[in-house]
Amino acid sequence: SIASIDDNGIIHGLKNGSTHVYGSVNSISDTILVKVEIPEVRYHDAETNIDIASWKLTKSGVKNQSISALGSNGIAVDYTISSSRNAYVRMSKNLPIWSRPDSIELQLNPGAATIKQITLQVTPSQGAKATNITITPTLTANAVNRIAIPVGDIVDITDAGIYPLTINAISVYFS
Repeated sequence: SIASIDDNGIIHGLKNGSTHVYGSVNSISDTILVKVEIPEVRYHDAETNIDIASWKLTKSGVKNQSISALGSNGIAVDYTISSSRNAYVRMSKNLPIWSRPDSIELQLNPGAATIKQITLQVTPSQGAKATNITITPTLTANAVNRIAIPVGDIVDITDAGIYPLTINAISVYFS
């Protein structure tokens, strides 16, 4: 009732849940655990009801930094830039990303700060090495900016073994 397998051996999710798939070819038999995640909405928050204590904030060239919840699905980081040399704030937490997304969207209000670049660290499944993707967005000051990063820019989306993805950190570098 969780998944079905077609005549070509392709697994199709039917409803959310986990099930085992058993297979054999000649004298080789194997079993895999399949987890089906079917999104109910087009956009899904990576985290809701944020527990600020579970986030780690690191920085360079920044002082007086603090982190707080922004509603139920956002984070506010307040800071003072103390050095113009490679100043950044890094927010770290392992956030598993549900299903197989087309893109990862960040919503960012830079306030009056000039942001040079944003680095997103993502780890594919199966203990693979983390991948960093760096973007140089053009942001509007004092407004919420939406930044969509196609998952195909981060990992090989044709490799089903990379899912689920986990976001490990978001680093914001200031000019």
